[in-house]
Amino acid sequence: MDIEQYQELAALLETLGQSRADSMYHDWISAHVPTEIAPLITELTHNDFRIIDSLGNAEMTIGDVAKELGFSQGGVSRRVNFMSDKGLVEKYHRGKNRKNVYLRLTEVGDLLRSFHRDLHDHIRTTTLERTGSFSNVEVETAIAFLKALL
Repeated sequence: MDIEQYQELAALLETLGQSRADSMYHDWISAHVPTEIAPLITELTHNDFRIIDSLGNAEMTIGDVAKELGFSQGGVSRRVNFMSDKGLVEKYHRGKNRKNVYLRLTEVGDLLRSFHRDLHDHIRTTTLERTGSFSNVEVETAIAFLKALL
């Protein structure tokens, strides 16, 4: 690789990292998410959506979520409290057991989970469409190249 190729690659990676993905997300969200919940999305982090996704799978405690996602319990607890205050997650106890706090998505939380999954489907489809002309060898070369950079 020569210096001109390096500069072009660096500029492309910076553009991709800063604006292209964000634009793809925000454009889709603007077109598909009801206006009454759109402001919530700007307050949520990527990890919040990972927590929301995990809560849609089964009845879980904060410890269960932390273990599944590889996050600290304290970090999950802080984000769950934030999402609970926003009306996305509900905390509850089962039976007489007051020690374990279980979590479930509210109707709005479940709606956000559904939109998040739809967004990822959109990103996957768009990526496959944009890269459909590349051969498997070219894709494997790109993967190896990016791994070398990381």
